[in-house]
Amino acid sequence: DREVVCHASAWDVDNKDDIRIKMCIKVNADDFVTIHHELGHNYYQRAYNEQPFLYLNGANDGFHEAIGDFIALSITPEYLVQIGLLDRKDVPSADKDIGLLLRQAMDKVAFLPFGLLVDKWRWGVFDGSITPATYNTAWHDLKREYQGITPPVDRPDDAFDPGAKYHIPGNTPYTRYFLARILQFQFYKAACDQAGWKGPLHRCSFYGNKEVGEKLNAMLEMGASKPWPDALEAFTGSREMSGKAMMEYFAPLKKWLDEQNKGNFDMLMMGWLGNIDPDDFYYAQHHTDGTSNAQKFSDPEVDRLLDAGRVETDRQARFDDYRRAATMIADQVSYIFLYNPSVIQAWNPALQGYQARRDGAVRFRDAHWAQDGDA
Repeated sequence: DREVVCHASAWDVDNKDDIRIKMCIKVNADDFVTIHHELGHNYYQRAYNEQPFLYLNGANDGFHEAIGDFIALSITPEYLVQIGLLDRKDVPSADKDIGLLLRQAMDKVAFLPFGLLVDKWRWGVFDGSITPATYNTAWHDLKREYQGITPPVDRPDDAFDPGAKYHIPGNTPYTRYFLARILQFQFYKAACDQAGWKGPLHRCSFYGNKEVGEKLNAMLEMGASKPWPDALEAFTGSREMSGKAMMEYFAPLKKWLDEQNKGNFDMLMMGWLGNIDPDDFYYAQHHTDGTSNAQKFSDPEVDRLLDAGRVETDRQARFDDYRRAATMIADQVSYIFLYNPSVIQAWNPALQGYQARRDGAVRFRDAHWAQDGDA
C-alpha cells in the first residue's frame, strides 16, 4: 500500500538484542541466500553488542560483508539435507557441481578486479595523480588494465562515467567488498577444517557444530576492539589474508576450464552475428591463432588465405581469398552451421537515431531518447 525500499539490509535496532532484517522476501533461491547473508550481519551485531560504542563494528572494513557472505557460502546440498529441505537421495552428484561453481565464480571471482579498481581510482583522485581533466580517461584506463574491458563507444574526456557507480558520488568506500571476497573463503575453509569436513570444500557443511560456533563467536565478539589480524587469527589461526581458500574452493572448476580450453569437449554451440566484413568472422574463429577458435581448427592454407585477406587491397582478389578459405572451412567441417535466425526488432518512436543493421546487431551509438517536443 506504499512505496518501500526492498534492498535487503540488517539492523541492530537497540545495540542490545533487537536485531532485524529488512527486505522484500520471495520464495526463491536468491532470497534464500540473501537471508543467510543478512543473518550473518545480525550474528556479528549481536556478538559485539557489549563492546563500547566506538567498537560496534567489524574488525576491518571487509569483515562485516565477509561474514555475511561466509554464512551464505554454507548453503550446500549437505546443509539443505540437514535442515530438511532436501532428501539425501536427491542430492546432485559431483558431476553437477560445475554449473554451480561457474555461477559462483561469475559473482565471486569476476568481481575482484572491479572491486579493486574503484578505490584505486578514488585514491588517485585524492593524491592528485588523477586530475579533473583525466577523471574519465583514468577510469577507463583502470577498467582496461584490470578487467580487460573497453567502452563500447568512445567516451569523451569531459564525461564522468565513474559517477554511474553509486559508491563514487555516495562517497562509500569500496575496498571492503574486495576484501570481503577474499576473507569469506578464508572463514569458510577455517570453519570446514574445524568441523573435520573431508569432502570437496564447496560441498562442506558445518551446521550445528558447536566448536565452530564457539570459535566464530570469539572472533565476532571482538568487534572493532582489536586489530583485525587478532580477530582473523582467533578464528582461522592466521594473521594474514590469503586467497588460497578461494583457489581450493574453485579448484574443480579450474580443472574443468583447463580441459575445455585445451579443446577437450564433445560439442560447443555458439551464436554469431552476420558480420559484414569476412575478417570479423573468419579470422577469430578459424585461424590457428584466432581468439575464438575454441574447436582448435588449424589448416596452414586457411591461415595463409586469412592472413592475405587482411592486407589485400584489391577487392576481387580479397573476395577470392575469402571464398577459397570459406570453402575449405566448410569442407573440413570446422563448424556445422545449423540455422540463420530471423531478426525482428521494434522500438518506441521516442528512440531517435536508431537504425537496424544488416548484420542483426543492436547498436545505440547514434541513438538518443527524444526530449519533450522532439519526437
